[in-house]
Amino acid sequence: MSEPIAKPVSTPRNAAIVGSLSALMPQFAKLIYPVGDATAADYIQRQVTQEFISAGLIFLVPFAVYIISLITSRYIATPEEMEEKRKLKRDLDELQNILDDIRDNPHRYSKEQINEFHKDYAETRKMLASIGRKALRSSTS
Repeated sequence: MSEPIAKPVSTPRNAAIVGSLSALMPQFAKLIYPVGDATAADYIQRQVTQEFISAGLIFLVPFAVYIISLITSRYIATPEEMEEKRKLKRDLDELQNILDDIRDNPHRYSKEQINEFHKDYAETRKMLASIGRKALRSSTS
């Protein structure tokens, strides 16, 4: 039961974000719903409402951070992922040029070489496609 609750703050970065945002929530609740004058008749009710808003916001912060981290991991690549993607695209272009040459001049290559280039091309495409999914899996697990 504790696993789904702890899931949104599974990384140190997310824990730091949740902690700092949770610390700011009481101040944010005061900004949204000011208590007002202490002598006013509805002062206690306003104070209770302010505490309720603050508690609700603190409860929602981990889930908001979790959703934001899911979105960013899906659509925003890290520098390492961009570097890997660049290398794989370069390899894919080179393999595509070789396969074009094979198509134009099949007599230059043996059957084993042709099969190896096709296999390398398929593996490179698979690795290129899995970069985003790998990041998504690491952020959700």
